[in-house]
Amino acid sequence: MSIDFYRKLLKRELLFMKYKRFVISLLILFLSATALFSWYEGSGLLEDEDQWKYTAVFSKVMDDDEVLEKSEIVHADFFLYAVKFHPIFPSAMTVFLLLILFFMGFPFTNKSLTWASMILFIIIFLLSFLVKPAEEGTAIFLNSVKFSSCGLIVCTAILRLKIQKIPINEEVMTNE
Repeated sequence: MSIDFYRKLLKRELLFMKYKRFVISLLILFLSATALFSWYEGSGLLEDEDQWKYTAVFSKVMDDDEVLEKSEIVHADFFLYAVKFHPIFPSAMTVFLLLILFFMGFPFTNKSLTWASMILFIIIFLLSFLVKPAEEGTAIFLNSVKFSSCGLIVCTAILRLKIQKIPINEEVMTNE
């Protein structure tokens, strides 16, 4: 194989890595923004004392009994409240997190990494069926998890199959 072949391959890899870092950075920015919005919307739990019994799960685990004051509520419970009653930002947050995991493993040239990411997305997809939603917001959130993980399973499989079919040799590079 000629030196030009390796130069083209290296140039393509460097260009890809540059865009990969940019896309992951952008997704982390969106993940952070949606997490802040979810946290803000979930802070409505402080005013909704009727939901303390059902939604303040983390607070109950930390204190081993009922939540009696606002100060006893753990911030993680805000996300549960947001999922139940304001599911848009928690759903977006989950989709961005799954996309970050997808792009971390992209372009799926490593078989073990491809299988690991597919198994992770399959587990997430199956776990979303185990939860029976009591509120409409939780159902919306779980549907977004189902559809995004299913889409990423399909994308991972298609990209892996495409990469397997591409022969890497000098004749292919010169024919382009």
